[in-house]
Amino acid sequence: MMARFISYRPAAALLVASLCWAATTSSTMAQAPACAAYRDAVRSSTSSFPTLLRDYLITDPSATECLIKIISEMNDGAATATPSPLVRNQFLSATNALRAIITKNNADDANLAKSNGDGPQLRKFINAFRNADNLEAISVLTFGARSETYEVRSNSLLILANVIDNTSVCVPLDHFSDPTLGKVDLSRPANDYPIRGRANLLAVISVVAPWAYEENYNLIFKVWKDLDGVINKADPNLTQTANILANLKARLDSQGKDTNRNASLPPALKQQCAKYKPRFLPPKEWPYSSNK
Repeated sequence: MMARFISYRPAAALLVASLCWAATTSSTMAQAPACAAYRDAVRSSTSSFPTLLRDYLITDPSATECLIKIISEMNDGAATATPSPLVRNQFLSATNALRAIITKNNADDANLAKSNGDGPQLRKFINAFRNADNLEAISVLTFGARSETYEVRSNSLLILANVIDNTSVCVPLDHFSDPTLGKVDLSRPANDYPIRGRANLLAVISVVAPWAYEENYNLIFKVWKDLDGVINKADPNLTQTANILANLKARLDSQGKDTNRNASLPPALKQQCAKYKPRFLPPKEWPYSSNK
C-alpha cells in the first residue's frame, strides 16, 4: 500500500499546545507531550493513502506516547476487522511509525551487540509504551491483528508481541469468546483473514504464557484446550494455527508448581483489566472483577 509524506514540525505543535493550554500550570505544560503534530499527520491520511510520518517526528522523544494516544482514540472506528478505508489508513499511518521505531531500536541494539531482541533501545520503547499504555490502545491493536488487511495485521502483531504483558493480555483473551473469530468470511475478498487473525492472537497470548498469573494462565489454558480439541491439524490451511497451539502448550507447561500460575494477579497488575468491560466474554466469567 502506497503512502505519502507529511511535514509537521514538533515546534509548531508546541505553539498550538501553548495556546490551548494557556490556563494550565507551567509544570503541567512541561510534562504534556506535543502530540498535535502527530495527530494532524495521522489524520491527514486519506481513504486511498496512509500518511508516512517524517523521520524527525518518528525520532522525537514524544513519538511513542503520542502515537499510543492517537491509536487509543480510534477505539470506536477501528473496533472491527473491517474498518472503513479512511480509518484503516489512519491506523496504518500511526502503526507504520511505531514499526519504524521498533525496527530502528532493534538495529541500534544489534549495533551494540545486544542481539537477544530486548536490548536497551527496544526496552526504552517497551517501557514508554507501557507507561502510556491504556487498554483502549491494546483493544485497537487486537482488532488490528484480526484485520482483513495484511499490513494492518502485521503492524498490530509486531507491536502487541513486544508490549503485551500480564496487565493487558486480558484484552486479546476476551476475543477468543467472539464466535466469529477464526470463521472464514465468504463475503470478503481475502476471506481467510479470520483464520490468520486468530493465529495472530494465539501468538500474542503465548508471549505471556510462561509467566502468566493465575487469572491469565487459566484463560490462556482454556483457549488452548478449546481450540486444540477442534482444530483439524491435517488441514493445510490450519498448519500455522496448529503449530502455534503446540508452542502455546509448551510455554504453558514451562511453568512449574511454584510459579505465577498458582498466584493471583497482584492488585497493581490487575487494576486495568478489572476496569475493562469485556466485549465478548460474559461479565460473570470475567476473572479480573474487583469482587473476585
